[in-house]
Amino acid sequence: MSKRKERSGQRLNRELLDRAREQAQDIEAEVEAEEVAAATAPSPDNALPKVVSPRSTAVRVRARNQESRRRSLTGDEISQMLSNPTKIVTEEQLHAQYGFVLADLRSMGLLAAASFGVLLMLAFLLPK
Repeated sequence: MSKRKERSGQRLNRELLDRAREQAQDIEAEVEAEEVAAATAPSPDNALPKVVSPRSTAVRVRARNQESRRRSLTGDEISQMLSNPTKIVTEEQLHAQYGFVLADLRSMGLLAAASFGVLLMLAFLLPK
């Protein structure tokens, strides 16, 4: 008999977990890009850049870390993303994956028209 307890929780699909991690990385990359854009923005008064002391750098890094923690995903948001995965699909990808649907619809339409024509011909020929 095993002493190991059985887990009753749901096992997460590996693909969903990877997708949620990718979305979290995308969000972190956007935050970093915003920080870089804010840091490299030109000053309005064309002044020379200030010499930054180590203490102010530490304060700035601490503030940035707190901001990124504040913007990071919570457990509820992660579980929401995992239970409702989203994937952005372009129109070109849809045409590539579902291009056969138009051909199938066309062939079904031709089959329906042909069968309707056969029924009409039988309606005129059988009563005589």
